[in-house]
Amino acid sequence: MKKKAMLVALLCVMGLAALSIGNAEAGWYTCTISQAGSDWTNLVVTLSDVPTPPAAAAFTNRAFVIDATGNGTGISKAKEMYAAALTAFANSTYVYVLINNTAAGSKVYALSAKK
Repeated sequence: MKKKAMLVALLCVMGLAALSIGNAEAGWYTCTISQAGSDWTNLVVTLSDVPTPPAAAAFTNRAFVIDATGNGTGISKAKEMYAAALTAFANSTYVYVLINNTAAGSKVYALSAKK
């Protein structure tokens, strides 16, 4: 009986650990840009996280979509964010981005060039 209870407890802990692994939460990230362009309907940037040591990078070479909807405000700053991304790309500087998720295809809600 004791072994069975330990096995169930171990499986529960492993299940919780497996569920907690995944994409990071929304937040601000300092990144490098490896590509900037557009597809049929979106402005897209490919970003790599530049973490503060000893943290590991949250993502590497992942494509994100610049939000053109204004995040519910109706005010789109997509062209301004894209201009900042192109400037950072051309000058090999960093960008500071606010993303809603670290999964590929997630939206960029704010982007600024950074030295």
